[in-house]
Amino acid sequence: MMKRRKKKKTDIIEFAREKFARFNKDKCEERDCKLSIGITKKRNYIILKGDEIYKDRKMCDCIILIRKGKCFLVIAELKNRDIDAGDIVEKHRNSLKFARELVKQSVNRLEEIEYYPVLLHKGVKTVEIRRFRQKRNKIRFCKDHRFIIIKKCGSTLSDVIDDII
Repeated sequence: MMKRRKKKKTDIIEFAREKFARFNKDKCEERDCKLSIGITKKRNYIILKGDEIYKDRKMCDCIILIRKGKCFLVIAELKNRDIDAGDIVEKHRNSLKFARELVKQSVNRLEEIEYYPVLLHKGVKTVEIRRFRQKRNKIRFCKDHRFIIIKKCGSTLSDVIDDII
């Protein structure tokens, strides 16, 4: 009787590149809003077009995995206008569920990954910023609870996370 060979798990970036090749993008950009990556070696990161992965649930525009010493997960929603905190929080939570499943299928562990939820915008009202700062709008990842990092369109990854670059 032949034994089934367990499929060897790979690094999360390699796994995502193989399994989700058609959702792999060169840039994190939507209309006139973009997040500049600033990493030159393509093997060190992958950008997945989140809102194309699942058509039946709200997902963020970009799911970015970066290997720079440690592993970083950046989930970014890019908005030109009409910012609704509840909608954006829902997109982040759905995108994070997808990312957790991705991690489970790779050799990486959730605890090894640093997570950054990001919103890039062209203009946001003060009342919406206050909504993002409400406790119920924190995003939970492992034991960590984070508020969404709010930056202007055109920001770089190093503006969002100092450790990466």
